Amino acid sequence: FTLASYNMNCFLATLFLALSALTSVSASSAGFHPLFGVRGGGLFGGKDDAKTDDSTAATSSGGKKMYPAMSQEEIEDWLEHIPVFAVTDSSGSGVVLKPDDDTSVFYFFLNPLAANATLTQLKSANEDMDLKVSAFSLGKIWFKLLNADPNQEVLLKSPGDDDSTKATKGVQYRLVPDTKDLLGARMLLTMSPEDGEKLKAGETMTPEMAQKAVEKAMTESPKFKNTFNEIPIFTIAQMRMQKQPSEGETGEPVTLLPMYFSLQNMVSVLVRSV
Repeated sequence: FTLASYNMNCFLATLFLALSALTSVSASSAGFHPLFGVRGGGLFGGKDDAKTDDSTAATSSGGKKMYPAMSQEEIEDWLEHIPVFAVTDSSGSGVVLKPDDDTSVFYFFLNPLAANATLTQLKSANEDMDLKVSAFSLGKIWFKLLNADPNQEVLLKSPGDDDSTKATKGVQYRLVPDTKDLLGARMLLTMSPEDGEKLKAGETMTPEMAQKAVEKAMTESPKFKNTFNEIPIFTIAQMRMQKQPSEGETGEPVTLLPMYFSLQNMVSVLVRSV
């Protein structure tokens, strides 16, 4: 995950510029040619990786309190409640796609609508296959699939042939962000304060301005150049909040900084709080 943050100065104006431009852009899904389906259960096999348990805080020479990196178990716990979506058969076995003869890919989507669009496309080309969209926990797949050994074996079977299986290596597991959020992150990284000032001055967003902003984002953004496995996380430093100790507990309030997968959701929360 990569953080996409922005200066609060002209922030609202720039965000609405980005969102206005996004509404004028329609994303088309790429074509996939499915050849194999993953056998259920094989996806989540393997031994658990070693977990660390070093939670001692350290202090740097500058006096700031430093903490060790989160352990695998802590990361899995934090990501466990985040759903991702994939195309599977009726028993929940994932469908591996082959964009070309040398590549096998399994897609997870953060947006269920993108998973449904892929499902519709696959059903149109494979009318006899009983397919559906299934939800998975991001915490469960983060290490076991998305960051697993790329040479681990997976059992595959051809569509319509339940008797034969084939062990293969090199299946690529790809996590796909929402297209609008990906473009929104690129736009936030390529917009200048002058863009926000123009809107604050009352300048109306035109289709030409939107198209120019999109073209700049697509060609000049320093991050999020891939359409998968680069997931933007949106936050605003000024949206920090304090969590008071629970009743009967003592201690100082804890400062929290909310983060969002969706740019639109973050803007909606920001507008309600202003």
